[in-house]
Amino acid sequence: MTLVEMVVDSLRRSPAKQSWVLILKAKMAERYLPIYVGASQADIVRQELQDWSPPEHAAVDSYESEVKSVIIDRFDNNTFGAKLRVVSKAGTREIDCPPAAAVATALRDKAPVFVDELILDRAGIAPGV
Repeated sequence: MTLVEMVVDSLRRSPAKQSWVLILKAKMAERYLPIYVGASQADIVRQELQDWSPPEHAAVDSYESEVKSVIIDRFDNNTFGAKLRVVSKAGTREIDCPPAAAVATALRDKAPVFVDELILDRAGIAPGV
């Protein structure tokens, strides 16, 4: 699996689908990955983009873990899946997580976000190509 590092480009309201779109941009290229998210997930990401978040993240903090990265590693039936890669005294673990919540956690913990290149090839956008 080849991973491409991404950054959050924007969070926008989609007028066509009446939902929100989280847009990730490849860090080293003009490639974008739009991920449609629900309103509650959009709120989580928006709070992190505005540097506001609850004081703790129970799913990770309760394990005394540090988020090392987020990997968007699944794309089936137009639905994305993600994993939080966390490190604790017990070792490294991967926790399944909704993509928007995973990206929000990465923003909070200043961890990198990666996308499997095959997913970016299938679902990504490259302007001018």
